[in-house]
Amino acid sequence: MLSLDQRIRCARRHARLSQTQLAQRIGVQRTAISQWEQPQGTHPTSRNLVTVACATGVCLNWLAHGTGTMLATGADRAAASHAPLDEFELRLLRAFRRVNPVRRGNLVALFEAAIR
Repeated sequence: MLSLDQRIRCARRHARLSQTQLAQRIGVQRTAISQWEQPQGTHPTSRNLVTVACATGVCLNWLAHGTGTMLATGADRAAASHAPLDEFELRLLRAFRRVNPVRRGNLVALFEAAIR
């Protein structure tokens, strides 16, 4: 069975992403991806595992635990098949992640109202 660092590298390569590209998509530094892909490196948080799975189109259970199938199917694949984020989306996502979780709902409501 592949180790976590090997599964992360495999998922990234499957998605044809460089470490820099994956880091930009999920909002971390490239050095974080490098560390996660090292046998003795650090491990990503659960939240980061979810974002890596979505960004690379692999099944979260496979990525996190090495069980099940590698490739996401159905709803998982639909969620992961979005276009790469542009600079405005990346900035918005980074800012959103810094907001107090209680206030995030207000921001989402504001954006939803803006597109109606």
